[in-house]
Amino acid sequence: MSKDEQKKRIALYYGEGAGQEAKDEAVKLRAKKHAVTVIDASAFLDREDNIDDIRFVGDVSDELQKRIEDVYEGKAQELAETHEGEGDSEEIDIPEDWDQLSFPELQKLASAIAGKAVRSKADALEIVETEIERREEAAKN
Repeated sequence: MSKDEQKKRIALYYGEGAGQEAKDEAVKLRAKKHAVTVIDASAFLDREDNIDDIRFVGDVSDELQKRIEDVYEGKAQELAETHEGEGDSEEIDIPEDWDQLSFPELQKLASAIAGKAVRSKADALEIVETEIERREEAAKN
């Protein structure tokens, strides 16, 4: 399974009157083997779910979208802060199967390498891949 085809945990927020549209979208995503949580955006609370992606269906105000995104970004920042000052990236062990890690584990690894919050899976993958390439190049020299 390629990285683009990997299962994702998706929070699908829907706006007023878009409940059925959100359910239909969830069915499509679940058919692709993604784990989908459908949430009424107006009832949003500080969720603890570990997710890979946030999506919006229907009319969700920009203000509410930003608030939801900020909460998840804050969680990513908290992860990174728990690893600040742990040493340089050379000391961080990158497991052989790093590309099979769950998003929270990958996010934690990438945050430790980068020394900052990593919000998206694409960024996390890029950080780890770049670090592996850097280490391979350093080993050649």
